[in-house]
Amino acid sequence: MSGKTPASAGGSGKPVTDGHPADEVQYLEVKLILLPERMSSRKAFGEYAKLVRHAAKELDVAQFRELPPEYKVRDVLFYDTPTFDLYNHSFILRRRTYYVEGWPEGETEQTLKFRHPELVHAAEVDGRPTVEVPYTIKFKEEMLPQRDEVGGKRSLYSHNLVTYSPDLMWPKTFAELTELFPAVGHLGVSSKTRVSLVNSLAVEEVSTDVGELHFGHGLEAKANLALWRNRGTQEPMSAEFAFQCKFQRYDDLHQKSKKKAEHFFVYLQELARDWVQTGVTKTALVYRAGGATLRNHE
Repeated sequence: MSGKTPASAGGSGKPVTDGHPADEVQYLEVKLILLPERMSSRKAFGEYAKLVRHAAKELDVAQFRELPPEYKVRDVLFYDTPTFDLYNHSFILRRRTYYVEGWPEGETEQTLKFRHPELVHAAEVDGRPTVEVPYTIKFKEEMLPQRDEVGGKRSLYSHNLVTYSPDLMWPKTFAELTELFPAVGHLGVSSKTRVSLVNSLAVEEVSTDVGELHFGHGLEAKANLALWRNRGTQEPMSAEFAFQCKFQRYDDLHQKSKKKAEHFFVYLQELARDWVQTGVTKTALVYRAGGATLRNHE
C-alpha cells in the first residue's frame, strides 16, 4: 500500500451515484484519553493545561500560545442496533448539539463514521448519503496511545460523513438507515431492526480550548480538553486531551513537522503518565457501559 487515497471530492451535497469514494486524509487528530477522576473540575483543567505548556517548552518542538478558558457544553449521542451491529463493523453513528444557557446553539451535527486501523479499508468506504443535503467529508488519521502502555502511539483512520442539515430525517430502523446511508447496507441486519440510543446513555461533554500548538511548516492546531459525563447521573465517564491539524493533501504533510507532533504526543504521555487512561476510546466506554461483549477492538 502506498499510503495514498483518492483525490478529495469535498462536500458537494450530491447523492451517491458511482459507489466510489473520492477522499483523502486531510486531518491529523491526536487524542490522549485521560482518567475522568483526574479531570472532573475546573482546577484540574488548568493543571493539565500547565503540563501541556511545559511539554511544549521543554521539548522545543512546538510553540504554544495559551488561550483563556471558554467552556462549552454539548450533548453527544450514539445510535446503533440492540446488538451493536454498526460498532461491531467499525461504523459509528453520532449526533452532537451545543447548548448555551440551556438552549441549543446552531444546528445539530450528524455524523456517520467508519474507523479502522488500515488506511486502505477506511478509504474504501463511501459514506455519502442518498439524499441531497449539504455535507462535509472529514477523513482523519487519529493518533492514540498504545493499547496497553504509556509512551507510544498507534493510528486509526476515520472516514467521516458530517451533515448539519435540519431536514435530515434521523433513522429509527435499519431499513431507514440503509436507505439514507447505503454504506451500511452490506451488514446483513434485518430491515425491521430498530436503531436507538446506545445503552440509553446520553453524554454531556464539557470542553475548552487551552492553547494553540505550532509544529512548523503550517502544521498547527488548537489544543482542547474535554470531560464526558453521564447526563443522567452526572458521573464522570472519560476525559481527553486532543488537537487536530488540517492540511490539503496527505502526501504533502511535512514529515518533519509530523514527527514533532508525534514526539510532543509521546512526551506528554510520559510527563503525566498518572493522568493517562490506556486501552480505550471515549466511544468504546459508552458502548461498554451496558456490559455487552464487543467485537470492535479499536
